Amino acid sequence: MTTLIVIVLAAAAAVSWLLVGGLIRAAPRLGLVDKPGERRLHLKPTPRGGGLGIVAVVLAGWPVAIIAAGGWPGIDVWWTVLLGVGVAAVSIADDHNPIPATLRLVMHIAFAAGAVTAVGRFHFLEVPGAGVATFGVPGGALALVWILGVTNVTNFMDGADGIAGLQCMVAGVAWTVAGVWLADPVVTFGGAVIAGACGGFLFHNWMPAQIFMGDVGSAFLGFMLAVIAVIASLHAGAGSPQVAAKLPVFGGLILWPFIGDGVFTFLRRLVRRENVLEAHRSHLYQRLVLAGWSHARVSLVYGGWAALMSAAALMHLEHAGPGMVPLAAAVLSFALVWALTLFAESRTMGPGAG
Repeated sequence: MTTLIVIVLAAAAAVSWLLVGGLIRAAPRLGLVDKPGERRLHLKPTPRGGGLGIVAVVLAGWPVAIIAAGGWPGIDVWWTVLLGVGVAAVSIADDHNPIPATLRLVMHIAFAAGAVTAVGRFHFLEVPGAGVATFGVPGGALALVWILGVTNVTNFMDGADGIAGLQCMVAGVAWTVAGVWLADPVVTFGGAVIAGACGGFLFHNWMPAQIFMGDVGSAFLGFMLAVIAVIASLHAGAGSPQVAAKLPVFGGLILWPFIGDGVFTFLRRLVRRENVLEAHRSHLYQRLVLAGWSHARVSLVYGGWAALMSAAALMHLEHAGPGMVPLAAAVLSFALVWALTLFAESRTMGPGAG
């Protein structure tokens, strides 16, 4: 199994690298060019749509890897692949000719609802420090909000060279390790193809980026990582409700840098009565770049943050009972990054920034 995982990671990275390299040349001819603007962080026109390479690798590589491991993809995998195609199709259309934010949200709701209907819902959820909550029908609503939220927050957070590719690569590695621990090849290879595909993409996206992921990559990756959490919880629930209850928390922890920044910024803008569906530059990572940090430095901070949270999530997954450590790690790590942002801004703009 270890050898096959390494092969899958390497093959996914190599194919992604080749495909994205081709897209760098093709994107301008397809009209996929991201131009600078007051709500963007880049300073020159750059090809976008590189996420198409990630989409192709993940959608083809996941079922193939499961078959290579001696299994056969279940209906949950095929439905996830089909719905992933839909998310990618809407996103590439948006990359080519922007779709109104409200219509795009409605479409994402439809795909999230499709996943809940076809793939399944959360039945168990660990409440840190308390125990396991069991859900009936409300588990479907929880899964829908989870999928919709992760799809969109991953999309919103893709605004600096390397940041989304690195975060999703770390999350993919975390799901690969968790899948091995769970003895679940669906989860193992779902994580492995995502990690490999993102790794190959990063060769072209690291500062200075030769191509951007675009909505086609970021929204797709958010959707896939969210649905894998649902699949993992459903598979584990047949044998251990306690483990199944930990997996939604696990999925949130490995994506915490994006979720924490995204939710905080959303609420902050809501309080300020700003249009939360409108593009902006007020995420913490964007504020760090505007304060003078390089894209590479910001992406490494977020990638390191994701790695630390993934380590905490994996340790918690193996822990026998519910605990407060993951919650404490999430709160303290976010507070540290927020403080770092305020410090960087104060050095750039003087006291009172932020």
